[in-house]
Amino acid sequence: MTDPIKEPAGSSLPSPAAGTPPLPKSTQLTFSQHVFIWLLIVVVGVLFGMGGSMGSLMTPSPDKRGVSAREIEVRRDVETRLGKVLNNPRQESDDQYAQFIKLVWVAEKAGLEPSGHALDQLVDDFLDHDLGQGRTIRSALIDAQGSDNEVTHNELRRLVAEEAAVEAFTTRHDVVPAVPLGVGIGMDMVDNDKLQVQSALLDAASLLQPVKPDDPEIQTTYETLRGQGKFTQQPTETVTIAYGDMPALIRSAKAAITPAQIQAYYDAHKSEPRFAQPAAAPVPPKAPAKPGTPPAPPPPAAPAMPKPLNQVKPEIIQSLAEEQAIGQAKAATKALDADAEDLEGQKDNASFIDEAKKLGLAIKTNLVIEQPTRDPMMERYSSYLGSMPLMIELGPSLGQLRDESGLYNADKEPGFISRPLTSSQGSLEIPLMLRLESRTEAGFKPLAEVRDAVIRHLQGTRAYAPFMAAVETVRDAAQKLGAKGLTAYLASPAGAIWHAHVTSETLQASEMLTPPPASLGLTAPDGHVAASLALADHPVMIVADDADTDQDIPQVKLLQSSDYIAGPLTTDLAKRVKLASQYRDALKRFSTTLFQPEMTKITQ
Repeated sequence: MTDPIKEPAGSSLPSPAAGTPPLPKSTQLTFSQHVFIWLLIVVVGVLFGMGGSMGSLMTPSPDKRGVSAREIEVRRDVETRLGKVLNNPRQESDDQYAQFIKLVWVAEKAGLEPSGHALDQLVDDFLDHDLGQGRTIRSALIDAQGSDNEVTHNELRRLVAEEAAVEAFTTRHDVVPAVPLGVGIGMDMVDNDKLQVQSALLDAASLLQPVKPDDPEIQTTYETLRGQGKFTQQPTETVTIAYGDMPALIRSAKAAITPAQIQAYYDAHKSEPRFAQPAAAPVPPKAPAKPGTPPAPPPPAAPAMPKPLNQVKPEIIQSLAEEQAIGQAKAATKALDADAEDLEGQKDNASFIDEAKKLGLAIKTNLVIEQPTRDPMMERYSSYLGSMPLMIELGPSLGQLRDESGLYNADKEPGFISRPLTSSQGSLEIPLMLRLESRTEAGFKPLAEVRDAVIRHLQGTRAYAPFMAAVETVRDAAQKLGAKGLTAYLASPAGAIWHAHVTSETLQASEMLTPPPASLGLTAPDGHVAASLALADHPVMIVADDADTDQDIPQVKLLQSSDYIAGPLTTDLAKRVKLASQYRDALKRFSTTLFQPEMTKITQ
């Protein structure tokens, strides 16, 4: 027999005695209730899982020696049923369960497992926790009695005892100081306060030195940048394109358009919205003749009238010319496609070019186009969109082409000729055909192609050390001038050589300011909060430029506080308690991290 969970004496909820109607099934918890329960589990460590003090931070030991699979399965089974009752299923690994069980053993050996009246009180405190809407954890567990998810009173007592023992053990060794509520006020001030600062951007352009073409560091810098992922390139295709020269075809078509064609087009399309005259302003209703009489309904709107033919004639001529030009170009590509079987696979493009020119098509040779990458949305849904063609950029004169021929597919060999395609340049269609001449696989761009970029980077690297030394001189000189010293120094003859413009910025007092690294490519040292600028000696700080993500010319910012804007102090006691608690939690995490090596030894 197992001891069922019961309501305490005097409760309004009846115990599930024989012959009584069944209690209602457990209802779905709200999101806020879910959050509270997980806080209870993860932060406080009241019931299950790894315990609030250590569970979420401790790296599980892969060593399960001494903990049997049966012991792990028993605890997992109870927690699984309990999680289902509270609509909070848990998923822990065998390693996590094994380590927790080891901690239980250590805590029990230290005499920290509660029993008797102390354990009864812990269990009652947990069961009486209010879930909202008149429900407690006790009532939720009573609702589950008789189901597959029932948790007995003995099982619950064991879980609570183990959690309390581990909590006591970690608390004994993992000490966190008390935090006064005044800390909450301090944290609130950091969140709300702002600084007004003077900011100036300095760069090393004037310190760059020429690099000789045979400088050996060009090659080593290129290899270093390649190792950092620079200069990569997608697969490329070199193609010959036969296409309709749309501007020339449109000019030719315009010269041949007759008045009869213009009139016929106007008659067929004048009812379209693009040819309609602007609507007349609505006529306001007349005032009623007598007070209390409803106003007369507004007159019906006049039917839309088309613009006069002379007013839309240029637009009609353009539309007719484009239609004729596109039709002519499509006919030419269709005729070229008829000969594609004989032209495809030849060693060069001479015959393809000759035939295209005979049909009135223009030619673009040696066009290198890089394989485009799919946008993140297409990558995310690649299983559904994998067959969708990519958009190829053909340059400003030919626009974009949807790769419906699969130009980048592995089965397309040099000599392949596409079927007739259509690119788009704005609203204009351009009929065309492609001939594949050669293919370059993905890799790195050769040094010859990126030499200028490598040299610029090398110049910046060599200028960095003298640049930072000069910036520190500016910082020291400006700081000696006191308040507004940065503005004053940069306006002086000595500072004017930087051609720096001083601007005003507003920063959060808690914002992190990152200093520049000791040299380019290294990790920047720890930063400072912006509030550190608000000192009596008006320090000038050198910080990395946030916008300087990939600059060849080194640049940094100089900041000096000009005003401290205090935010409103909170009078909300609950908020002060919450902020102080957050601060203590941060200390707890830090203390736990320090204690982790010792805890790992204990559980070995």
